[in-house]
Amino acid sequence: MTKSTLLLVALAITAAGVGLFIHNQRQSAWNSPEPAMTEPWLGEFDVNAVESVVVKTNSDTVTLRKTRAGWTVAERGDYPADFLLVGNLVRGLRDLRPVQIVKTGPSRHAGLELLEPDGSTDGSGTLVEFLDGEGKRLAAVIVGKQSMARDPSGVMPPVPNGRFVRRPDDTMEV
Repeated sequence: MTKSTLLLVALAITAAGVGLFIHNQRQSAWNSPEPAMTEPWLGEFDVNAVESVVVKTNSDTVTLRKTRAGWTVAERGDYPADFLLVGNLVRGLRDLRPVQIVKTGPSRHAGLELLEPDGSTDGSGTLVEFLDGEGKRLAAVIVGKQSMARDPSGVMPPVPNGRFVRRPDDTMEV
């Protein structure tokens, strides 16, 4: 073999090694979640301490209360609520881990429907609060607008791929 052939083979092996290194770096970055996404987003709270769940929009409020007979809907004369659905809601939001964290300021919250409902403000979302027996807030989340995934080819219309959510006490993370 000539020197030029050996040089080309060495460059090809080096380029392949660099390419493999970059591919592995991207793959590991893709597979490992960000530190903030590995812990429960609402923090730790005892699901057994939840005595009521309040779901509030600008136009309606629903209060689910734990009684001796089970979960009831307060606004419907303590009509029985589905225990499994309420339990799934509480556990699901307790275990919530965001797919992506977006840093945004309060000026964008109305456009993402993440303002706390007050009865009249446009851009308000749905507030879900978990309260203990004394009415103290254990955790809360505002559920906002659907996030839409766009088709890169532009052929298909956008499809929902999640929702924007925010903790009422956090003004920057969405």
